Amino acid sequence: MQCVPLPKSPIHSNTEIRLFSDEGYDGKEFNTYPDRQGWSARPTEDWERLFNDPSPEFVALIERWVFFGFASHALSADASQLIEWKGNPKYPILSTKLLPSIQHRRQNTTQTQESFSAWRQGLRVHLLLCAVSSVTRLDTDTSRIRSLLDYIENCATFDLRRPSMVMATSLLIEVTGAPISLASMHEFNINVAFTWDGPLWKLLRKDGWCPSELSMVFPWSNTSSLWFLRHMKRPKSGEEHSMIHIRKYSEGVQESNTDSLCTASSCRYRRQTDESYERKHVKTCQGCDDVVAKPESLCSILSGRSIPLIAGSRDEEILFQSADAQSKYIAISHVWSDGLGNPSRNAIPTCQLLRLREIARAHHPTGLFWLDTICVPPDAAGLEEEQGIALGLMRKTYQDADAVVVLDSWVLEGSCKDKSDMENLHRIFYCAWNTRLWTFQEGALARTLLFQFRDGLYDVDQGIARLTISKSASIDFTIKPVLTRLHNQLRGFRTAGRTVDQQLKFISVSTAVRRTSVETDEALCLTALLDLDLDAIVHTEPQLRMQEFWRMLPSVPTCFVFCPYYKKMDVDRFRWAPRSLLEINASPGIHSSGLVTLDETGLCGIGTGLKLQLEDADLRSSINVSDEKQNWYLLNLNLAECPKARKVRHISDSPYEKEVINIMQVYDCRQVAIIFEEDFRGHSQTAGKEAGTGPLTSTVILLGIGEVSKERIIGRYICTGTIQEMASGDFADRAELLQSMFDENMTSLKAEDIENIDLHADNIGQNFETDVLGSLDQRDLKRLIKEGVVTARTGPNLAYDKATGHIISARGIKTKSDQKWCIS
Repeated sequence: MQCVPLPKSPIHSNTEIRLFSDEGYDGKEFNTYPDRQGWSARPTEDWERLFNDPSPEFVALIERWVFFGFASHALSADASQLIEWKGNPKYPILSTKLLPSIQHRRQNTTQTQESFSAWRQGLRVHLLLCAVSSVTRLDTDTSRIRSLLDYIENCATFDLRRPSMVMATSLLIEVTGAPISLASMHEFNINVAFTWDGPLWKLLRKDGWCPSELSMVFPWSNTSSLWFLRHMKRPKSGEEHSMIHIRKYSEGVQESNTDSLCTASSCRYRRQTDESYERKHVKTCQGCDDVVAKPESLCSILSGRSIPLIAGSRDEEILFQSADAQSKYIAISHVWSDGLGNPSRNAIPTCQLLRLREIARAHHPTGLFWLDTICVPPDAAGLEEEQGIALGLMRKTYQDADAVVVLDSWVLEGSCKDKSDMENLHRIFYCAWNTRLWTFQEGALARTLLFQFRDGLYDVDQGIARLTISKSASIDFTIKPVLTRLHNQLRGFRTAGRTVDQQLKFISVSTAVRRTSVETDEALCLTALLDLDLDAIVHTEPQLRMQEFWRMLPSVPTCFVFCPYYKKMDVDRFRWAPRSLLEINASPGIHSSGLVTLDETGLCGIGTGLKLQLEDADLRSSINVSDEKQNWYLLNLNLAECPKARKVRHISDSPYEKEVINIMQVYDCRQVAIIFEEDFRGHSQTAGKEAGTGPLTSTVILLGIGEVSKERIIGRYICTGTIQEMASGDFADRAELLQSMFDENMTSLKAEDIENIDLHADNIGQNFETDVLGSLDQRDLKRLIKEGVVTARTGPNLAYDKATGHIISARGIKTKSDQKWCIS
């Protein structure tokens, strides 16, 4: 990890990785390297023995194959460039010192298709090994002959590489992808490696980091940034963050022990209620009284729809000044759990007021400042009208402030003037302040955003500007992509777009790893950020605020409907709507351009759908489906989203359970529809080039069809999923087998049976097949069948698992690309 920059005073010494071999990579085809090294295909049980009791030679093979094989194909790097001999050992140490410079020379050369293919293969093997411990493996035939790659893909249950080599390989892959990150502002990372049992997670937990802190930072970090973070002193180092460890899932969690433990979503030190909230004084204070804002003074300013500014104090009373267009003031942004709040009244300790006035005067001689603890009436004050006005003014408060000054306990512990921008920015972007919902609004709207360090204020925009223009390969290809993207997620809102849907998409990426202590505050914050009718949200029952938020949007980006990470509401008209945009700890995916609208029935749009007829049977989470043109697809449904889905064994003798659901019984629906994300759009939007054809791979939603009319189809939202066309390789073979299975069960229709069948667009390709469909109307088609010119056959539309009775395959029919849908 020698190429990764470190803080000024790293708390750990650098790690050296001694290799188990001095042999290099032969530069030939990636996938067959083990065979060329003498590790050819063998029975599965032999590979199991090798993995369970690996020799140094076997570990050396895996590490050399994945690391040096990837380096050879991705960077044309020879092993000699990535090793270093120290002293007289038998084997060298791994050295990444030259990685950035090798990539710098390499990025301007044209990559061949063969090289790119090998690059993808190396990435895939690395990710497979990183993920094997979290993958459930079914019992396999141990006598089957497999290559090493085949074994890793289908049978391996743990990664036998040393943790240090796993991290080094992740670093190597990220360095090769860094130019993509810098160009697109989207981080090229391999988050599948950042699991709870991954090496970086374990190292940071060993250093004492809280799991709730790590769960927020891991999704947006890369190996380099986390390695840098590991060498910094962690926040509030005196706190101990013990975590729940479930050895056997069947044993569950002992409830009596959870209050003193941290989880991935909650730190025991931050679980504060209004009754238990601990207010804090300045460290040097020996104890002082509160200075208090008189309600009548505060309310008189708020009643005039003006921003109250703190001008000073007299006789333990805070003095206010009403803001005007010429007012120069700073807005203080802080983390509630750091102790600067007050749930009972508008008051803070005198020592804190003096400190804040000093900060304000350092910025401008007037010393005017705004602090929510003083300027927004708390719930306990019972001033609901004035509180609503203050909340409605918060967007304007931060926008109009000369600067927003951030107070975070971890940032305040450090000095900035003797540190690099890299270190200062790591402290800023990984502090608790940057994980809260309200603080996102405060940082996003600020004209100037300043962070208070121990020795002064630090301008985050100026810091990132200096880092951006730096010419250092070791920074450009390691840490810079993460820091520039984190800065953009916070400060890019002001230029994110002029429309509400563009701004909401931007917000969703930034809020995906943020939290709020009060769930019902989310709608308030989102509404303020989008400059919508905040008064309407304030006067809505707290538990209904997110519904009101979605209702007031002029249009809804379809990405929020199709995103699998959001938990959805279980309310008529809003079953498609996310309950929250917070804490999904993953990139939500905001690429679709569809914009749909909400009416009195549900969410309305147009697009392609694949309609399936179901029966009274359980539907599996993974089935094969086809359309009337015999195009076969693999459909994977996220049935875990359905509260009424059940877990059962898909394979009778398997110990593993997966979700199934009986759509007909649960939702009283005989028909369902699969809606393709790429095609779903607003009525006025133009269809894409391939609309109606169904993409090779697509995110989808499953609807239970209710009312059908000439104008539209109304369907109940059930869950999200993905669909993939079975067009090549093993998939194509399986599709051919499925089609032949259905064909074998087709029977010819007699002429006298034709009159009893209603041939219309919904069933002409679903209930039977004809040699000629064309544009013939129903009467002409029936005549041709009777005359023997056209043959017609009928057959089943569903296939079932004989052992369980589950639906495993279905035939359906696609709608037109301009089919109107209403999702309730």
